Amino acid sequence: MLYKKILPILIILLFLLTSGCISIFPFISFSINSYEIVDDSGFPAIKINFSTSSQVILELYDNNNDILSSDVIFYSGDRTSKLDIGEYNEIPTGRYTLKVYDLAHIYEIYEKTFSFKFKNLLLFSDQQKWWEDKKGWVLGIIVFQVFNKGKTIIYPSTVKLVVNDSIYYGKVLPTFILPFKQGEINCIFYQYIPRGSYANLTILDIDNNIIGMENVYLNPSEILPTETFNWRYRHILHNIYLPSADILYNYYTNLDRIYYEDYSVYIFNSYDDTYIDLLSQKLLEYSPKDDVDRINFIASFVQHLEYREDPDNGSIEYPFYPLETLYTNGGGGDCEDKAILTASLLKNLGYNVSLLRFPNHMAVGVNIVGNIDRYIDDYCFLETTTGNYKVGEVPLSYKSKENVTVYPVLDKPILLHIWKDQSITIYRSSPYGDFIKAEVIVENLGLKPARKIDVLAGFFQNSSPFKTSIKSISLLKPGMKERIVFILEIPEDVETVFKTQILMDDKVSEEREAVDTFP
Repeated sequence: MLYKKILPILIILLFLLTSGCISIFPFISFSINSYEIVDDSGFPAIKINFSTSSQVILELYDNNNDILSSDVIFYSGDRTSKLDIGEYNEIPTGRYTLKVYDLAHIYEIYEKTFSFKFKNLLLFSDQQKWWEDKKGWVLGIIVFQVFNKGKTIIYPSTVKLVVNDSIYYGKVLPTFILPFKQGEINCIFYQYIPRGSYANLTILDIDNNIIGMENVYLNPSEILPTETFNWRYRHILHNIYLPSADILYNYYTNLDRIYYEDYSVYIFNSYDDTYIDLLSQKLLEYSPKDDVDRINFIASFVQHLEYREDPDNGSIEYPFYPLETLYTNGGGGDCEDKAILTASLLKNLGYNVSLLRFPNHMAVGVNIVGNIDRYIDDYCFLETTTGNYKVGEVPLSYKSKENVTVYPVLDKPILLHIWKDQSITIYRSSPYGDFIKAEVIVENLGLKPARKIDVLAGFFQNSSPFKTSIKSISLLKPGMKERIVFILEIPEDVETVFKTQILMDDKVSEEREAVDTFP
């Protein structure tokens, strides 16, 4: 009769084990309190709140049983972890399995499966912002209100409009829509598009997969205000008119500044491409046909914008994106702001340009055919800060070419990295020693793919590597990011500094260093 009493208990235990409600390793208890799918710096992730009685390793696997991400938990108690379930801006779908191990990775303590299903976005309203000039109607921005019907996070990237057999593409400002949530999509066009007809509208993700479809009638919900620019070139007054770009301008003003020597990164950001193209074409309508004269005309437009120093009287360098130079306080900026805007316009028109960086100044280099003196590396000097300077004319302060660095504005990869939350996590007095955890996010801000990238993290003594680890990225496309997590033991009895480095062709292209020394 004893088996009749034990059998129900065994059945209950078997159910609890298979359901993941209790640990299958008796010395460690682990349970999930709650979980949700979230965005983590552009990466889709599962945020898990859990309780553990000891140190554990969390590993997340995809449907092919390939590991996607992991985390090491050094302390017991109620904890939270975010585990990536996809690449940057990728829409995760399918089944994912969480496996929890002891810190020695010998025993599996816990297992749970998650399932995320994708459904197309429901588009239930749109607001179209148009602008009219003598050439026709410009569709500036469409603001969509959408609803995510699926169980996964969605990252819209591009909107495709098909109008009378013509195709137009607009870029969606960075956003995400959580499961069963309403969201807003701001799509940037600034293109001449026929109005007054129906269009087939398709919303695409970063891999050009369809994530929403609708037929929309192209007609203004709002007329964009007109921005006017006046300046003189060769004593002749010129006027150009552009549509307001408030949403796009606000996007740029809210971006963190990038403090990297090559300010091409401020030109390569692609969300303003169609607006810069529209401005370039407006300037082209009035510019001379001769290359030298045309370059001087474009430069005069920027030179006549007001000169303004950076905040705190220039003690802190604060570079502007092109739209910020056009519209901040009525337009204007300092030397690097004007150089960035000029180089952006000339590159848009097909010229080979560079940024010429001096210790306290920036100008533009232009490679053109003609009887113009070359300044450096086949580039002619173009001063953009103040008026009356023509291409080839060099201010006296810069004739010696001392301390000038040339940054060609060419299609190239530019790799930068940050530490998540601008910090590293330090674990002290764990049962296994002292550790640091660094979440490194590598981004390609250039216009070409980067290949064979090494990311190094570790401790340095007197500028020499002491204890380091290297992980590799085979390919990083323009505009994409990759997250790499390092967990390293802190060296004892020796003073070191912690650094991370990006290496390409075995050369350090960028480096970050912790403020404090270890241990």
